[in-house]
Amino acid sequence: MHKIKETLERILTKHHFNENKHKIKETKTGFNFACPQCGDSNTDSTKKRAWILTDKAEPYFFCHHECGGSSLASFFKHFNEKYEDNGPFDFFSGPIKVKPTYNYDPKQMALSEASRLAVPIRYIIEGFGAQRIDVGHPQWDYLVSRNLQDYKDYFLYWPEKHRLIILNTLEEPSPEKKWNESGEYLEVNPVVIGFQARALGNHSVRYITYTLEKLRAELHLDYRPKPGTEDYVKILSQVFFSTHVNWHDTVLITEGPIDALFLKNSISISGATKKYPKMDENYHCQYIFDNDTTGKQKIREKITDYPNKQVYNWNKLLRDIEATELKDINDVVNWCNINNVPVPKFKDYFI
Repeated sequence: MHKIKETLERILTKHHFNENKHKIKETKTGFNFACPQCGDSNTDSTKKRAWILTDKAEPYFFCHHECGGSSLASFFKHFNEKYEDNGPFDFFSGPIKVKPTYNYDPKQMALSEASRLAVPIRYIIEGFGAQRIDVGHPQWDYLVSRNLQDYKDYFLYWPEKHRLIILNTLEEPSPEKKWNESGEYLEVNPVVIGFQARALGNHSVRYITYTLEKLRAELHLDYRPKPGTEDYVKILSQVFFSTHVNWHDTVLITEGPIDALFLKNSISISGATKKYPKMDENYHCQYIFDNDTTGKQKIREKITDYPNKQVYNWNKLLRDIEATELKDINDVVNWCNINNVPVPKFKDYFI
């Protein structure tokens, strides 16, 4: 935080003529100061209506006078200053229960434990009777109809339940060819920390989510994460593709994992009702919820509670591609391909 204060002092000294406005009040939640963008009060030089909040997942600027809020990086950039934070982003909301003291940090240990307990894809194929979906498979046409053929390595078919399995992997599924001791090629596939099973026929329950604990139980594998890491490993297994993204760039958050596949640097939280406070507070994280009643309601709640959140302008997107009612990102991609319309740059529709 010393670097933030040092940079802020330079900005205030340069852009405020009144020395009273050079002063910074430091609190437990951050730095309080006279806003250098709008000038703050013209009548009272002691007023301080701007904040840099440092108790959030990411430091955040907000002015109660005229300027509103922005990321700290944007605020500094306005004054030709630079803010860089190379520390790891922690999207965990914190332990749900009170934990005893360990000789390790459970949060930092969680990824290691998830990796240790992760399941090879072949275990799911063998244990669930699941099948890879390639050209010629009965479900290949379904993938093509949903424009998912380029992402086939994320999917398996579960014949017994007539469901599409969407894999939550620790690494992106881009198999590499490697030699084994016999001089034959082996495919090295990413390991799985959970999956979602999507109904393809008439089912009373459309989606079934398998956490890593449930997955290992179904496969009759022992599940003993290190004490204190249980809640964190569960979150990792429920948030799809969380280990694939750069948390210091804009992260787009969707309801379903299929939508996330079509977006750069994207994750899925498997439902608009799920709550992850660290993501809400992080200005890098922006939500693209479904264009339906629940999605619209939940994003209204987000922007009310968190001023760093932006609204996704579904209406403008649909006007631009001359469509009417489309529910989600996958629907948009499908509509564009059927109607020979360029797929829009989804990131451009935040307001």
